[in-house]
Amino acid sequence: MGKAAKAKMSKRVRRPLPPPTATFEATPERLAQAGNDNSTLVPAIIHRAADRQARCRRFRDSHVDRMFKAHRLTYAQWYAADWYRSKYELSGLPTRVVGSYGAGAGAGECDYGLPVSERQARARQQWRAARSAMPDNMLPLVDNLVLHDLAPVLGGGNQRARYTDAIARALQLLAEYLNAT
Repeated sequence: MGKAAKAKMSKRVRRPLPPPTATFEATPERLAQAGNDNSTLVPAIIHRAADRQARCRRFRDSHVDRMFKAHRLTYAQWYAADWYRSKYELSGLPTRVVGSYGAGAGAGECDYGLPVSERQARARQQWRAARSAMPDNMLPLVDNLVLHDLAPVLGGGNQRARYTDAIARALQLLAEYLNAT
């Protein structure tokens, strides 16, 4: 194979993926429910050779939003969960991903977990005070659902109902702390 043939083979033009076809697109009701900025088009995972779908739509509704839309949470409980998540994000407590390749490789100095601004410090105080309003045994459930959007896989309707009731009770205590009821 000559140089010209190798150069021709190495230059591949990447074409953009086509939008989803009408047969596999979400229903207009689901698109209206999600809103304009609540879904993204992602490359589809093809399991069989017969599947020719190049893209699919992935919705970014959180578990708390879906529980509220299904009327399993009241507005005050949903507001308390949203407030709890926003204060956590404002506080700067989520771990930052930092790459280090030895001493002196990084730029800047260590902050040792101290708040960078007064706004972060205030958000941390408010978030910790709100945590003290909830029972200690409910904190892992609320943190997993509200902060990390992780819900357990539950088998039956009774398990799901008990889990929803427990989350609703914890968020109701938080809503009462916030005077959102």
